[in-house]
Amino acid sequence: MPRAVFSLDDPMRRNVVNVVSRAPLETILVRSNEISGEIELDTDNVLDRPRVAFEVPTVSLDTGIPLMNEVLRSDRWLDATKFPAIRFELTKFASPTISTALKDGVTMAVDAEGTCSLHGVSRPVTVHGEVVWFKACAPHQAFEVSLTASLSSRWAAVTEVLAHDSDRGWLLMADAGEPFRTLGNPPERWLEILPTYAKLQIGETGRADEHLAHGVPDLRVERLPALYEELLGAKLPLDATEVSELEALRPTFLGLCAELDAAGIGPTVQHDDLHMNNVYVKDGAIRVLDWGDASIAHPFFSLFETFRFLEEMNGLPADDPWMARLRNAYLEPWGSDHRATFDPALRVGGLAHAIAWLHQRNALPKADQPGFDEAFAPLLRRAMP
Repeated sequence: MPRAVFSLDDPMRRNVVNVVSRAPLETILVRSNEISGEIELDTDNVLDRPRVAFEVPTVSLDTGIPLMNEVLRSDRWLDATKFPAIRFELTKFASPTISTALKDGVTMAVDAEGTCSLHGVSRPVTVHGEVVWFKACAPHQAFEVSLTASLSSRWAAVTEVLAHDSDRGWLLMADAGEPFRTLGNPPERWLEILPTYAKLQIGETGRADEHLAHGVPDLRVERLPALYEELLGAKLPLDATEVSELEALRPTFLGLCAELDAAGIGPTVQHDDLHMNNVYVKDGAIRVLDWGDASIAHPFFSLFETFRFLEEMNGLPADDPWMARLRNAYLEPWGSDHRATFDPALRVGGLAHAIAWLHQRNALPKADQPGFDEAFAPLLRRAMP
């Protein structure tokens, strides 16, 4: 794999440096959000010529006290005019000590030795850090990089992006904790995240065209009839009877699409893989990860997978009171009563999900498609109401 170069520059200024200076009479806290630099790593072996360099403008250091800031930046102390930047450059990783590759979803702890340059003086320092959540997106899901970075810059409920490379399809993300799966996929936690997720969708409605321009798949309701014909024309992992049932469903599907189109809820980003493996919690913060299956579509489609996993993994039947409670929690931010639209949206959403899976299947090498079909076949059956 080629070497990866990640930029630390963040126009949203979410990267933070905190400095604690303990003097005899007081402790001074200093902060800056203006960090620039690069991280260059061999993703197959982080010990192979790593390069880390970043700097903070001296004038950006902030104590929160204007008069103290003047003194701090003046020639009486740090002299921001003569020494405009504070820099760190990596010398080597002290640990790990053996060849180690970055892995998706695995946080790697590192001890690093480097040089810190401040006020004209350079000194060796040892720091502890974490190399976290590297993801190399498949070519047909390359849009995930720009989409995730864009959403992360606006929404705290999206995985925190530390750096990204759209040309290579690479994402570097902060540790998000543990997935709902390890907690038992509790409905109570979904009650927390679904209203927040709905607000994200509402907020992104005005950016639908922007996301489409960046390659996010287009599964808007008006396109679904043509895409359904594409599904029917594919060689699906179903028997002849099941294929006939799917064909016979055409009039119902078209009618449901027309009903959704008339309901007046515009297209927006929808995750399309919103289940227990892709929602994480750490220190009480819940974040949605893995946007590689996302599309621009009817927003309510997202809960097809959420409910499917609650039924299949938690054993909750479709008429369990939790299902109605979660539906209502999700719909509440949308304002008007959309319960009548929700059920047809889930029915259409299941088949739209199958269409998305077909596109993923078509992007796979022929040799990998039989393995994919092992999961695709039951999904198709589930999607046929």
